[in-house]
Amino acid sequence: MRYISNAFSLQMLDESDLPIQPIISALSPEAVANEILGNEWTTAVGHPDMAMLITKQLGIVVLENRINVTLKPGDALYVAQVVGGRLPAGCTELPEGTRIAWRRVVLPEVTR
Repeated sequence: MRYISNAFSLQMLDESDLPIQPIISALSPEAVANEILGNEWTTAVGHPDMAMLITKQLGIVVLENRINVTLKPGDALYVAQVVGGRLPAGCTELPEGTRIAWRRVVLPEVTR
């Protein structure tokens, strides 16, 4: 499964898969959109303002969806990380000095 989120937490790892080393890569917004389109994915974005900013940046409708995610080996999490400050409530544009940095978190297939 592929997920779009605004955060990555260690709680997203299934303890039965531990130890595991997530692979984290930097991506452009265009690369994220290309990897999402045509694949099964869901949103795990916890804030409506952030979902709107992600929608604008990716050109894909991303809705707020406050769900718990447990990543499995082979899953990918695309994280929209706000860099340079916090978003004020009701934000419709990124404030000056802030940006969204995209990271892909992949759990490798486990062989035991």
